[in-house]
Amino acid sequence: MTAATRPTAADYEGVVLHGGLAAIYDARAFNIGLAAGLDQLLGPDGQHWVYQHKPWFGVLFGLDLN
Repeated sequence: MTAATRPTAADYEGVVLHGGLAAIYDARAFNIGLAAGLDQLLGPDGQHWVYQHKPWFGVLFGLDLN
């Protein structure tokens, strides 16, 4: 694809594979944790996807309602 025919953010098509790890602390009534990973868009648009192989980080919160 040339620069003139690159897809816009709304034009990406494909399946995304998510991979990552998480560490979770269980404190009985609530849980807290950290997560990190990578995403990969499968298909022809993958080489133009802005998030291809870029790391992501997250904070996890949980509440035990029982």
